[in-house]
Amino acid sequence: MQLIAIDTAKEQMLNWQKLQQAAIPSMMEVFVENPIDKMGEYNRITYLDFGTANKEIAEKIRQVDTSKGDSMNLCLGIKRLDEFDCDAFTLFFEVTLGGEEFYFEAEKYGFDTIISPIDGRFKPHVGVSVEYKNEVCADWATAPFFELNEAFYSTTDMKTQGNGGVEYHVKPRRVRKFILPEDDISAIKGVIESNSHLHVHFGINYSHVVRNMAGFTPVLEVKNIAQGKVGYADGEEDDTYLDFVVPCPPECNPGGNNNN
Repeated sequence: MQLIAIDTAKEQMLNWQKLQQAAIPSMMEVFVENPIDKMGEYNRITYLDFGTANKEIAEKIRQVDTSKGDSMNLCLGIKRLDEFDCDAFTLFFEVTLGGEEFYFEAEKYGFDTIISPIDGRFKPHVGVSVEYKNEVCADWATAPFFELNEAFYSTTDMKTQGNGGVEYHVKPRRVRKFILPEDDISAIKGVIESNSHLHVHFGINYSHVVRNMAGFTPVLEVKNIAQGKVGYADGEEDDTYLDFVVPCPPECNPGGNNNN
């Protein structure tokens, strides 16, 4: 998990907003070449590996206090991947503390759909179930290309002041970021450690799509090394999964004016 400059983060967010709708699916794949035979294929991005949250990053996350105006969001962007010689979709964390913004980006792209074991599904846990995480991630991996456009849009009721009074209309609006509500921030603060390993898996929740909500559903996995074990493994039963389901727009200012 590494800190990036504010200007770099803002540029990546603007790149996402300026991207034409028809180009969205192509940003979700990168061409991976076999160095031996120089052949290859396009692979869909299925998760981002943010690496380990060091002591400084973990402390910043634990300091987030929404009662003081602090926040933690997951932003959408387009960045240059020199490794693959292309531009691609990305996600990064935005943490605001005392009015100061910090941005943390992923260290590595993943192209495998990780179906986590459900051995610990009956244990008390924070966040969403591993079954839910597996379902939305499998749906992302198998979604037709034309659905990748729709997945990032919500149909939003707009209110404007016209000549004859208040006018209402609806329009599709592309998601810029996901707002973490207070409960999810508290959950992250409760499980984050200085050696926690973070993955953000890509998912689609079709129940959101049928309600004209953005179907794209990132799922944060927080991995902590269990006592008596060495290193990290995918889908440990003590892993914590949190989904991001408050898209901005339309929910940019929960409890306030969302027409921005």
